[in-house]
Amino acid sequence: MKLSKRLAMTLLLVSTPGFALEEVDQKIQQLEKNAENSRANHDQYRQNLTTVEKNIESIQGVRKKLSTQKKQVQENALNADKSQLQLDEQKKELNGLIQDENKSIAADDKRIQALEDQLKKLRNNQATRQKNIDRYQMQVDSVDAEKEAWANQKKASNEIIAEIDRKEVEASKEQKTWESKLSNYKQEEQRWSQKSNEASATLEHHKKLRK
Repeated sequence: MKLSKRLAMTLLLVSTPGFALEEVDQKIQQLEKNAENSRANHDQYRQNLTTVEKNIESIQGVRKKLSTQKKQVQENALNADKSQLQLDEQKKELNGLIQDENKSIAADDKRIQALEDQLKKLRNNQATRQKNIDRYQMQVDSVDAEKEAWANQKKASNEIIAEIDRKEVEASKEQKTWESKLSNYKQEEQRWSQKSNEASATLEHHKKLRK
């Protein structure tokens, strides 16, 4: 638009009488320079237009990608909400399981305590039984000692009985020996008793004769 106005003004100046030829040449040179500048400006703006169009196209591509990403993010957010709900349900279920396990643990603790009490009682019973065993063992040892004493006494008695039996055998043998001599001694005693009587009678007779 500016170029057209300048061209019209130039034509007006050329057609006006009284202008010098040199002045016309300068105007032509100026117009040529203006035309060259206009072409350069046109080329530059055309390049800028291409750049702008490419930028707009690139931005549109970016916006399209952003729109796609936004849609995907929105879908992901929706899925996240669904996942949150599912996870909340899962968490609720897990918390219920945890409560059940805690109840089971509490019940187990009671059973463990009861078993520990019973175990303590059994250990006390074992300690009492061990004391009984120790006492009974002392009695067993005493019985064994008494049995050993009786065994020793029996052994000594058997030895004494054996000695008595041996002495009885010896006495029996000696008695038989003496009994075997007894009849001889009786015969000798009777014989010598008779002789003693006869001697005494003879002595008395001779004493009487002497008187």
